Amino acid sequence: MITPGRSRFLSLLISIALIAAPAAAQQRKPSSPKEATKAAPTPAPTLDTLLAADSYKVYGEIKNFGQLIHSGSVADILDPIMKLAAPPKEFKSLVKFANAHAETLTSSRVVFAAWPVRAKLPQFLMAIEFSSPDEAQKFEPQLREFLPKIFPSPTPSPSPGATPETEKPTPAAEKKVTEKNPQTPTEVKEEKPAPPPFAIQQLGNLILISDTAFSFKNLRPKDTKLLSEDQNFRQVRDRFATEALFLYFDIALEDKTKPAIAATEPQPKEVTEDPNQMVVDESEMATPEMTPNAETPETSSTPPVPAPQPESTLEVRVSPPPVQSGVVVAQSAPGAPPTPAETVDPMFYMLMGSFFGGQTKYPDAVGVAISFDADGYVARVLLVNGPEAKRTLMPFIPQLISGPSLALESPSILPADTEFFVAASLDAPQIYDGLVKAINEASAREAMYRTRVATPPELPFAAFEKKLGIKIKDDLLPVLGNEIAVTFSVDAVTGKPANKTPPTDQASSPTSNQDATKKRAPSPVVLISVKDKEAARALVPRVIDGLGFKGASTLAQTERREDTEIISYGDALSYAFIGNFLVLSADAAATRHVVDSYLNHQTLASDSHFRNSTGWQPRQVLGQVYVSPALMESFKSWANEPTALISDQIRELLLRLSPVAEPVTYALSNEGVGPLHELHLPKNLVLMMVASISSATNQSELMRNENMVRYTLTTIAASEARYRADQGKGSYATLDQLIAQGMVPKELLDNVGYKIEVTVSGDKFEATAVPLEYNKTGRLSYFVDQSSIVRGGDHAGGPATAADRPVQ
Repeated sequence: MITPGRSRFLSLLISIALIAAPAAAQQRKPSSPKEATKAAPTPAPTLDTLLAADSYKVYGEIKNFGQLIHSGSVADILDPIMKLAAPPKEFKSLVKFANAHAETLTSSRVVFAAWPVRAKLPQFLMAIEFSSPDEAQKFEPQLREFLPKIFPSPTPSPSPGATPETEKPTPAAEKKVTEKNPQTPTEVKEEKPAPPPFAIQQLGNLILISDTAFSFKNLRPKDTKLLSEDQNFRQVRDRFATEALFLYFDIALEDKTKPAIAATEPQPKEVTEDPNQMVVDESEMATPEMTPNAETPETSSTPPVPAPQPESTLEVRVSPPPVQSGVVVAQSAPGAPPTPAETVDPMFYMLMGSFFGGQTKYPDAVGVAISFDADGYVARVLLVNGPEAKRTLMPFIPQLISGPSLALESPSILPADTEFFVAASLDAPQIYDGLVKAINEASAREAMYRTRVATPPELPFAAFEKKLGIKIKDDLLPVLGNEIAVTFSVDAVTGKPANKTPPTDQASSPTSNQDATKKRAPSPVVLISVKDKEAARALVPRVIDGLGFKGASTLAQTERREDTEIISYGDALSYAFIGNFLVLSADAAATRHVVDSYLNHQTLASDSHFRNSTGWQPRQVLGQVYVSPALMESFKSWANEPTALISDQIRELLLRLSPVAEPVTYALSNEGVGPLHELHLPKNLVLMMVASISSATNQSELMRNENMVRYTLTTIAASEARYRADQGKGSYATLDQLIAQGMVPKELLDNVGYKIEVTVSGDKFEATAVPLEYNKTGRLSYFVDQSSIVRGGDHAGGPATAADRPVQ
């Protein structure tokens, strides 16, 4: 029996079913998979979902492309390139197109990828992101019209057997062929134009440009991790989220396009860390020809005698002077006392060379970013180090191991007029262990290939410790701190002759006054922090003797500046202890200058240029570089020199720049991911360098001739020195003699636009070069003599003399 309540409920259900039936009919299930795909289309890719993590090793990104092109920072760099460098027309067309469409691309991101690591991927891929698919669709035809201008289609090569167009058969020949075989009609094949060397396709609000056509599924295969999900990539990208230009290089990503190395391929043998426990392969032992003092087992019952080994058995990149029985052969004139460089033990060169030895430890990935400030450019490089290179600062110097982050104290020691300053925090014990390992491995290899016994020669560090009478790791390293600093003169970087006088703060002693009258050479100064100053005072003389400055103690001279002692060893070495630092220099005057500046409170830390320019750096760093405004001033002074090899346009551009000289600063820090290198360059300095490079790539005939004649005169001077030492037996050669000996090519003299003459008089020679046509083939005249210094000046076509200024 149906009650009234149940009746109402059934009526409600029937009503709902009647209403929902039409809608259900419209929402019927698709009858096939193809129909299902149409019903649920795949969303268009975005820049974040475009690439898989294992697609490309190199990824780059430019943010706000149009806005960047119109910015003054980029326009100022492009201006000298366009006006001075004479770039190819393709580059000019690209710049013009970018400027014309800068408004359309104002907020667009441009992404590019290169170096594919999987098959079926284009070698190069670029993606341009627009605000909507409609904007992308409007821009695509313009891009298709422009790209052939910079990537023209290749000219199709004629097919094998085809008749060149200039050698078409005559009508008579064609008639003869037709009559001979009337059934065969004459076939005329039309050559199809070659396809363009690029492909364009639009996907949603992206336009993709590649060198070849590709399938999107190859960029991002199913079930692969996206690049935006890769941990290393995200760490680098998040760190450089605001920079305009970003580049990511995945070094650890395996290249799957190359065939795998066969397992049967012979691999190099590993050398055990302890040479005494190494296993020597008989096939790799030295033969009797390699060891002339050894007899073969068949002819002698005595054990073979290994060939005499020099004290140093490590082959290093720094070539020392000739070694004989462990002593450096003097290179000076007979009877003259040896120079300090000639008395240094070859072990010192070995230690320096092994510093660059060892296995290179590359990071897993590298991120590079560039940003543009109002008055400068900032470049940042972040190394994502793996376990093997956790504390390696630079991959190509594997022995350079960082210490803890420090608030550097060396700027409080160095003079305020310091021009080039480099400081770093280093882990001396770890560096020592790395050097020991590198030297041991090299010595083991040397012993393996040059001896017939497994007993290696005495290792360099052991011999060095024997000379010192101390243990380096136990006695010397605990005395040293982490901070080390080196200073140079800007002249040492630019190659200009020294022309500096110590400041007046040296007037505190007669010796200083005497030094102040001389021009101070750009001698480097080294600062090493010490933990125990008294222990360091006792060890330094012993280390100097151990490094090979034989008889150094007899040359030592001591002078005082208040409570500071300066110890000098002739013209070889000078040192002093200031604060918690050991100050070393090859020039006693440079050491005195550091001491006097410190005592007069005129240090680099108190200099306004240094304080203002390094304010962006974190308080604690792993390294620091500071280049004073003297570098920019040297560019300005170089542009004003009449002998400078630059065009009038570049000279005018350099002189138009702001006269305010600014410093260059750099800092090295570690934020947990890996070392972060950050460089700040003044805008004017960058423009000077870009303008100079641009001008050099588009030299006029006059500038090319002047550049070539300088090189030619340098070649003549070097050839004269060789001729005098060999064939000439103390006499110089005429130009004809140099040509006859093949020391100066005659073709070189005929193509410089200058008339070159050489005059020989006794133990002297003079070479002059004057333009063949003044102000056309050359403007300056040049001169060189036995001093090998090329001099020059504008003499309106007349000869230059020894009174002219040296040229750079």
